[in-house]
Amino acid sequence: MAFSQNIGTGFNNYTQGSKVDSNGSIVITGLFNNFNGTPSSRIARLLSDGTIDPSFAIGSGFSGGSNTGTDVLINPDNSMFCLGYWNTFNGVATSPGITKLTSTGALDPSFDGGTGIFPYLCINNGQVCYPNYFFRYANETSFYVTGNLTRYNDVSVGYIVKINEDGSIDTSANFGLGFNGSTYLSTIIWNNKIYIQQPSLTFTGYNFGYGEETTTIVSDRVFKSTEPWSLEEFDKIKDSYWREDFNPRY
Repeated sequence: MAFSQNIGTGFNNYTQGSKVDSNGSIVITGLFNNFNGTPSSRIARLLSDGTIDPSFAIGSGFSGGSNTGTDVLINPDNSMFCLGYWNTFNGVATSPGITKLTSTGALDPSFDGGTGIFPYLCINNGQVCYPNYFFRYANETSFYVTGNLTRYNDVSVGYIVKINEDGSIDTSANFGLGFNGSTYLSTIIWNNKIYIQQPSLTFTGYNFGYGEETTTIVSDRVFKSTEPWSLEEFDKIKDSYWREDFNPRY
C-alpha cells in the first residue's frame, strides 16, 4: 500500500524498460523527464516504498537523439547498462544509444561503445521507433542487444550483437548477416537457446518463408514457427522443426 501511496503523480510520460536491483529498488527508463514532481530525464530509480531514490544522482539525465529510453540491464554491483535513442548524459556526449552508469548515477568510464548504436534517431526523422533490448546469460558478464540496431560501433550487426562489459564486440557470438529486420523482445529459454520474436523473414541468409511473425531460436541451431506457441507445443516444435543441417556458428 505504501508504494501506491508514495508514487503520487508518477511519471509524466510513458515508461519502456525496468529492472529490479539487488537492493530491491526499481530502475525505470522511458520518455519521461519527471517523477512525482522531481526532474528525472529518461531514467529514474525508485525505492521499494515508491519514492524516488535521491542517491541516484543523474543530473540532467539523458538527452539528444530522439531522446527516449528503451531498456536497462543491472549488474551485480548495481551499476547498469542503458539503451535509448540518445547521445548525451548529464551534458556529456556518450556513445549514441548505449551507456553505462554507476550505481550512484554517474557515467562509468570503463565502458566505451565508440560510435554506439545506429540508428539512434527515429521519431525526429520519421522512422518507426522500435525499441532495443538487453538480455544476458546468468553466468556471463557480456550481454546481447537486439531490436532496431543495424550497426554497432561502425560494424554491421544485423539487428543483434553480443557486447563485452567494456563496450567491445564479443566475437564469440557469430550471427553472420543476422536478421533482415527489427526484432522484438528477447529472452533466454530452454537448453541455453535464445528466443527471438521478429517480423522479418530471414536470419543470416536462411529464408523462413512468409508469416505475420516468425519466432526464431538463435544458438548452435536455428528454427522457427509462424504460429503462436503454447506450452504444450514446445516439445513438439523442438523435436519436429529442429534443423540439424543449419548452423549460424554461434
